[in-house]
Amino acid sequence: MKAIFLSLLCSLMLASGQVFWKLSLGKQELTADFRTILTILFRPMFLAGVALYGLATVLWIYLLSKHELSYIYPMIAFAYVFGVILSVLVLKENLSLMRSLGILLVVAGVAVIGLGK
Repeated sequence: MKAIFLSLLCSLMLASGQVFWKLSLGKQELTADFRTILTILFRPMFLAGVALYGLATVLWIYLLSKHELSYIYPMIAFAYVFGVILSVLVLKENLSLMRSLGILLVVAGVAVIGLGK
């Protein structure tokens, strides 16, 4: 049960990192201009995303040391689920019926794998 919780936490951290990166861009498009890239890379929101990815990596390495990869890896699919949920809640993006169905399929697939342990 602890492995499931920590795997889900890792997935949430990854999805949150993506949201921070998206927020750091605002409406600005990334160009090949070196100055623009440096400006974005040192924005607090971007650095928060990097920090979350770093912490998620440390947590993931811990999980790998304790559990079978074939058991915990499918739970990282929840990063997609959390990413969509956070996109709707934080970024005010639209959630289509097809995306909703896709999320349900991901959840069902991870549940089947989890029950098989």
